[in-house]
Amino acid sequence: MFHPHANRLLTCTVVSCLLMATIAGCSSSSETRRGKLSDAMEKASEENKGDRKVPTEPAQPTPVAVGNVETRLNPTDTSVQSGPEQQKDITTDSLRERPSSRMWLGIRLGGGTLKAGDFEGIGEFGVSAGSYISDRFYGEVWGFFSSSTLIETAALNKSIKDGVIITGIGLEGKYFLTPSYTFLGPYLLLGMNFSHMSWDYQNAITANKYDNSGNVIGTDRITSDALSGLDMFVGAGLHLFQFSGFHVGAELAPGLILWSNATSEGFDNDVFKTFFYLKFRVHINFGL
Repeated sequence: MFHPHANRLLTCTVVSCLLMATIAGCSSSSETRRGKLSDAMEKASEENKGDRKVPTEPAQPTPVAVGNVETRLNPTDTSVQSGPEQQKDITTDSLRERPSSRMWLGIRLGGGTLKAGDFEGIGEFGVSAGSYISDRFYGEVWGFFSSSTLIETAALNKSIKDGVIITGIGLEGKYFLTPSYTFLGPYLLLGMNFSHMSWDYQNAITANKYDNSGNVIGTDRITSDALSGLDMFVGAGLHLFQFSGFHVGAELAPGLILWSNATSEGFDNDVFKTFFYLKFRVHINFGL
């Protein structure tokens, strides 16, 4: 049987997915140009003493057929019922294994190594909301802010100012290996985030702006750009303290980020490959 707050967590999950889709739409280019991100980086570089106009061409996006997909919420759906016949007797043992007939809010602090060539380590701050869906499975949604600087001698450091900022929202599930009333609580975790990486160019660049017919209608001055990405990770953690309304834990999570093919300014991403990372995070959760 699902925890009574599973419906609330499900609602949070649906909202998060809608936000992911919205941000994905916003992060995709609204421009009608195409060019190479590597050319943009070269033109923005401190080493470039000449023209800063990026060579581009009109974009010719392939029409995407949108199917007739409907999502219906059927109030008469009987797949999940809360009637007396669907409820189990609550025993003392089950109460002991359910520390949270409540929602939990949390904060996270973390950092780690970023295996991405020109980048140094990464720092992270996040907030979360979750609930126990079953006796040992905990699900949550969370939003985060992280940043990473570039190695001083890196080539990208001449084109990007002050490193990159990565923000996003995600979903995470934890499976606890021991009952919740034990003092220590080891767990396994699995998660997925939608990430948005932005940066400022060292020097403003310019690029042609096109109409839908491919005609040049002006020139844009570009000072920043961004990429969307999909972040997937696994890991393991430990609740160092488990009280009725307060949890403190730490976890180690390796993962990877897959970046989209085009930036928000319409440049083809031939610069940022897959990011591999290893993060250590500490979290504090408060039961409502």
